[in-house]
Amino acid sequence: MPESQPASKPQPAPKRPPAGDLNCTDFRSQAEAQAALRADPSDPWDLDRDRDGLACETRPGPKDVVPVPR
Repeated sequence: MPESQPASKPQPAPKRPPAGDLNCTDFRSQAEAQAALRADPSDPWDLDRDRDGLACETRPGPKDVVPVPR
């Protein structure tokens, strides 16, 4: 009878840089970046460069395409 393999431990989420140092590549998806924009619509990180209410539009999905009011 083969030995069973131990369950692998889940990997921790990557650590985020300080709030003043975020950029689009710090997010795994566009929806994650959009959540940061929703949390602070003043956009101190410039995640929404074209100011259309959508953060990091070129990041992969999942996507959140409901604009944040500005």
